[in-house]
Amino acid sequence: MIRLAFFSRVSTTVGSSSPFFLFLIFFLAIPVRQLGFELNRGFTLMPGNIGDARLCNYFLEHFYQVLLGYQNSFKHLSFLWPYPYVLGFSENLWGSTPFYALWRVVGFDTYTSFQLWYLIGYALNFFAAYFCFYRLGLHRAGAAVGAIIFTFGLTATYKIGHAQLHYRFGVPMAVLYLLRFFGKPRMVFLTLSGFWLLWQFYCGIYIGFFTALFLTTIVTIYAIKNRKNLFAFYTEIISFWQNETAITKVAVAAWGLGLVFLLAVLFYPYAKVTLLYGATREWNEISSMLPRLQSYLLADHSSLWHSVSNMLPQVPMRHEHHMFPGLVASALFLIAIFSFKKSTPNVRDQNFFLLISSLLMLMLLTLYIGNISPWKLVYKLPLFSAIRAVARISLVFLFPIAYAAAYCVNRIIQNQTKFIKILIILGTCLALLAENSMVQISVSQKTEWHKRLYEKMAELGSVEKKNMDKEVIFFAQFATPDPLGRDDLHDEEQLDAMWAALLLHKKTMNGYSGFYPDNQSYLYYGVDCSVLPLRIVTFHEFAKNKLKSDVDYADLINKVLPVGFANCEPSWFKSPPAITKSIVSYTIQEFRNLFLKNPKIFWMGDLKVLYLEIHNKNAKPISALSAVGTPVNISWRYLDKNCIAKHDWHLRMPLFRDVPAQSYVPIYIPLDSSELTQGCGVEVSFVQEHKFWAHDVGIKPLMVSNQAKR
Repeated sequence: MIRLAFFSRVSTTVGSSSPFFLFLIFFLAIPVRQLGFELNRGFTLMPGNIGDARLCNYFLEHFYQVLLGYQNSFKHLSFLWPYPYVLGFSENLWGSTPFYALWRVVGFDTYTSFQLWYLIGYALNFFAAYFCFYRLGLHRAGAAVGAIIFTFGLTATYKIGHAQLHYRFGVPMAVLYLLRFFGKPRMVFLTLSGFWLLWQFYCGIYIGFFTALFLTTIVTIYAIKNRKNLFAFYTEIISFWQNETAITKVAVAAWGLGLVFLLAVLFYPYAKVTLLYGATREWNEISSMLPRLQSYLLADHSSLWHSVSNMLPQVPMRHEHHMFPGLVASALFLIAIFSFKKSTPNVRDQNFFLLISSLLMLMLLTLYIGNISPWKLVYKLPLFSAIRAVARISLVFLFPIAYAAAYCVNRIIQNQTKFIKILIILGTCLALLAENSMVQISVSQKTEWHKRLYEKMAELGSVEKKNMDKEVIFFAQFATPDPLGRDDLHDEEQLDAMWAALLLHKKTMNGYSGFYPDNQSYLYYGVDCSVLPLRIVTFHEFAKNKLKSDVDYADLINKVLPVGFANCEPSWFKSPPAITKSIVSYTIQEFRNLFLKNPKIFWMGDLKVLYLEIHNKNAKPISALSAVGTPVNISWRYLDKNCIAKHDWHLRMPLFRDVPAQSYVPIYIPLDSSELTQGCGVEVSFVQEHKFWAHDVGIKPLMVSNQAKR
């Protein structure tokens, strides 16, 4: 009897520990392995690329520096200066920052802290999902399988390139307490559901929004299932409220008001951005990232499924459409659906019905077929219009899919012997491990992150020490435009500048985010310092019209330290050059009075720069900006060794100041040295956007041979 009791206790202990061991196996096999862990060097790879991932790391570090007093504001970030409410241009990650700041406090650097922040996210997602499934009445083994799918499913693993979507532990917790309210209507459960929803919003707007949408759908399905309209459901909640004790009412009311206040704090900068900048998304942009039928089968990132995935029809913005949760998860999900019996009164079955019905309803709401989608009926509602990549809802869809899988395992192992149960669980987990570990997450070299920051900081080496007292730094762009029109290099260089300024505890006019204050002055500018007064002038107009304040031009521009530019004129720090906005388009004859002259290619450090002048023989100036959407831009293209154009006229640089009548302005165009080496030179033209090209109205492009010498 003593031996039997001992082995029973051991079996119970092992069984209770199995979720932890399962998590550890998947954790080591997927994120730890793919971050290149080495005993003597730690994690050598960073989650995500040197673009979006570094932006997420920036948000976390900025929050940490505000806590230390090195930065002034949570909502007015230190890039895209002097524009306010820059936080509202993108995600904020406030809710997950404590899991980053913890490592910074104990002495880790920014990049190592970001790696650890990323790894902690896996643990929080797994154990929140496991706790939810277990509390909803599922067997430990089934709950662990569901938590694995929610945490390590193909969709989640692929999306790690968007680190702002990683923290999802609020999804299962918010759903858990909503379902518990349905089972036992106590107001404390509703407030707990609201708390976890709020925390999820603080971890990321996207997942928070989709979680709120999922909860709303669950409530709707619950009301329909119980033959109630939403008003009747609301009345029912009131009656539950009236039955609570006075102390509970006070506590719940205070808690609820606190949640509403914190939600208002979170959304305040986003509301201000919408009001000040008109930051909404157009339908054409949103529709390109709505799920298609084939989206649910796309898995280009899986070495197991990519050959099948590549056979599926093409979709726009394909990288956003990888929504396949995996074959094992899909099989368990489908088995659960086809074996479900609606008539059973079991609470687990009722939860299953609510979650799967809500999933299917949202799949229909967001589906895009033949240029038609129900989402078009709702996308202009408040907050909806700011959600650009709707396909990311797949990360919330993983929750009901994971629950269905756990529910399926739970039913399969019922009434089975212990040995058979172990075989089923072991086989399922091995299949999941094999499938999910064959996904390559988006990673980049940690040494590259360090190297890029070091090189950007080195650009400050030539700056006089007295000028380093200025509070704003503005870096030139040395990454040249890609001949094929890709601009990732510009984003990465802007992030280099943002990080350099942040670690110097300064602000910067550089910036990369999901939104920009205006179009014209945030186009590619290279090393042309004319963009500096242009940005100050455009902000002056913005402040006057939107902020209802009159800022002083000289005061603003003298706070800025320009670094790496070719032609910063001292006079601009007192008054700006002429920068006006035309209210009409220019005629063909006015265009024919413009000439490109005096070209010269020279070296600026390791960068080749084309200098030329645009001369204006008209009796009136040519404006830098256009109020009617037809600005004048410079364009160029590279020539091969036979002096034949390698590509079309898509490389652009705007005018940053007016071209005076009967005068000229210099233009500085950074050139790709490798393109010049492989060809005979470059040719330059100009265009009135949406109207006509100079070479189409009789103005021959200017050809410049590659003659630059060091």
